[in-house]
Parts: sequence; C-alpha cells; structure tokens
Amino acid sequence: MPAHTGWAETAAETVPGNFPALNCSLGDGSSGLGSDKSFYLDPLANETWAVLEPFLREMAAIFPESRVHIGTDEVYWRCYNTSATLRAAVLAAGKKLDDDGFKWLLRGFISRVQMLLTSVGKTSMIWNEGFDTYGPGNHGWQMNGPEGRTFSINKELSSNTAVEFWEGGNGEQYNPATGRPVASNPQQALAHGNSALATNYLPMT
Repeated sequence: MPAHTGWAETAAETVPGNFPALNCSLGDGSSGLGSDKSFYLDPLANETWAVLEPFLREMAAIFPESRVHIGTDEVYWRCYNTSATLRAAVLAAGKKLDDDGFKWLLRGFISRVQMLLTSVGKTSMIWNEGFDTYGPGNHGWQMNGPEGRTFSINKELSSNTAVEFWEGGNGEQYNPATGRPVASNPQQALAHGNSALATNYLPMT
C-alpha cells in the first residue's frame, strides 16, 4: 500500500461509498516503470479508511505475528497528480505540486497506518522506499541520482519500523522493478533507529 493494490480495483466497484482507487498507468515500458495499470489508494479519502481500518483490525485479531507488512514501495507522484482532489489538498497544506508535496501525502498515509497498527498491538514492516525515498525534497518522480534513485530519508517512521531490502545475487540491495541499485542499505536503516532485513530475490526462470 498505497500503490499497486490490485484488489482495490474490485473493492472500488463493490464497496459502498465508492471506495477510491486511482487507476494510473505508470509508463509505456521504456521508463523502467512498466506499462501495466496500477491501483493507488486515495490516502485522504474517508472511504479509504472506512475499508482499511476494519480490515487491519480484523487481520491483527486473526494473525498472531507481531509485525504487519504494509508495503509502501513503487509509489510515484505522477499517479497522484491525476487527482484534482489530491492536488488541491497538497496546495491547501502549503505544499507545491512537486515531488516534495506528493511525498507529504505518502508520509501521512504511512504514519496513519502505523498509528492504527500500534493501537492494536502490532508493529510494521515496509519496503525500503518508505524509508529512503519519501522524505522531504523535490527530486522529480523519476528515479534519479548516481545510485539509481533519489535519496531522501523519511524521519517520520515509527521507531520500531522494520525496513526490508531486496538483495541480489551479488549481495547488493536493488529494486526488482528496475534492476537498479537502491540508495540505502540495512546499515543506514539501523543507524536511524529502525530494524532491517534483506530478502534474497530469486527471479523466476
């Protein structure tokens, strides 16, 4: 969450209140972002939380694990930029319609989910993008920088957040969507007070 939540397409059609899932094309395949449609949850809509809050509470009651993985990967503001409501909210908050403004939306979404999980006795795990990409700063929606992406630490995460990294065969962390290196590593997550783990990614053959 809140990106590539394919189940949201069905929920948007069946849940009363017109559950808001934004239908967004990430690209034409040449950008490294793929050409498939992606479904983004509206982070500010009451209808979103009317679905997410009872769902997360129910899952917390069913599963005994202490951590809940909430995703946070592959969110690009060009998709949220298609929503007039979200653009207006960014401007009303005194932000600009740029990378910094739309990442403000993401940090708010992550914080609200984390607070909800805390209230039911759970902690959260996120993909590294929620840690190393969504902090303040205007870098553009593209993956930039000498290490293959933007680098902006999100310091609003709960202190008990676990940050998960994709790990390639050579021991380097990377983004499986692009094959490019990421900007941070588990040691940096630990240095910011989080816990961290690396997942050995095995491509299908």
